[in-house]
This record gives sequence, C-alpha cells and structure tokens, in this order.
Amino acid sequence: MPLSIALLKIPLIIIDALWMCLSGTPPNPPRPLKEHIIPNWRERFLRSLGWPGKMLRTTYYLAGVIEILLLLSTINPTHPISHLIASTFIWGTRMTISRLAITPTFIIGNLLTCLGALIRLSCYRSLGRLFSFELSLLSDHRLVNTGPYGIVRHPSYTGMTLGILGAYFNHIQGSWVSESGLAKCFAGEMLILLWVTFSLAVIVSLVLRIPIEDDLLKQRFGQFGQTKVPASGLIPMAVY
Repeated sequence: MPLSIALLKIPLIIIDALWMCLSGTPPNPPRPLKEHIIPNWRERFLRSLGWPGKMLRTTYYLAGVIEILLLLSTINPTHPISHLIASTFIWGTRMTISRLAITPTFIIGNLLTCLGALIRLSCYRSLGRLFSFELSLLSDHRLVNTGPYGIVRHPSYTGMTLGILGAYFNHIQGSWVSESGLAKCFAGEMLILLWVTFSLAVIVSLVLRIPIEDDLLKQRFGQFGQTKVPASGLIPMAVY
C-alpha cells in the first residue's frame, strides 16, 4: 500500500468515529425516570437495547483502532513493533496490509456516516432542551417545525439509520474486519453476527417507535400535531 493512501485513510477512520460519537451522544442530561413514557412492549424492546448498543459502539471503535495500528505500521514496516502489530492482527494466510485500502464502499460509508451525523446534530440544535433519548413529553412541550423538522417528521431517526448503514459500507471491503480473516473463525463469525443483529434491531426499534410518538403528539396537540414533528429524541441509549 502506498504510504500516502495509508496516511489518508487514518484521518478518515478517525473522523468517521467522531461523527458516530457525536450522533450517538445525548445533547441533554437524561430525563428523570418518572418522566419516561413506556406505553407498551415496543418501548420496552427499545430500552432493552441499551447495553447491546454500547457493545456496538465499542466494537466499532476497536476495529477502527486496530486498522489504524496496522496502517501506522506501514510507515516503518521493518520495525519490531510493526512486526508485532502485523502478527497480532493479521490472521488469514491471504491477508496483507496492502489489502487495507480506500475503496468505493468505504467512501460511500464515510459519506453516509457524515450525512447521518449532520442530520442528527441539526436535530439537536432545532429541538434544544426538548431533545432526549427517552420517550417523554415536558409540561411545556411545544411542536417544532424548523430546521430538518420542517421537512420530515422524524429526521433524527433518518440520521441514525444513515449512520448504521454507513458503518456497514465502511467494512464491506478493504477494512481490517473484511480482510483480516476475522469472519473465518467461529468467534469472529459470532461477533459479526451479533453486531449485525443488534444494529438491525436498533433500526427496527426506531420504526416501531414512530407511531407511539405520533399518537402522543396527537393526544397532546390534537390532529394538527400529526402533521408536525415529535419533539422527543431518539432512543434511551448511546448507540454510536
């Protein structure tokens, strides 16, 4: 791998992780438990994804750190530390560091992650203190139809979904996850399966929550509220 490519991919991995962190970090302190609305199994299912969500974020960052270490080892490939890094994290017989490349799918993944994060941050700014990861309505709650909420009713969910899709694309080809031989060992297969399962569960939970939020707004603001946007946040956890 040309050194210039390696050094270019490292900041892209870091920026991608930063976008994920920003879009998954609550902009406001958690609401008191007494203010949480848990109307049915859908919300309980969503809340149950708290620890799996942390696992998703942790493993995603860890994979990025390992890939950065491998890319850094190309700066001085003959150094003993470089040999140690390569021997520790390259398992497949066909795997070489040169296979860690900036691929079209990696670029698409980065763009999706960036777009999703920007949408999420715009939602944080538009809702201000009304945005929470918990399903709740404040006593002085109001409808918001500015920023991204003037276009669609659930833009924060759109942003999160784009971020998850971006994470998939980032590791389809040319990443440590796809090229290291991780998917060919049992533990790696199980880890990847869990990651995919939990991330899909997050997307499903967002879809399940939408009608709940719409019903709450209808009860608070009447039929007019259905044409506006729910001013609650995303989910009761930091997924990314």
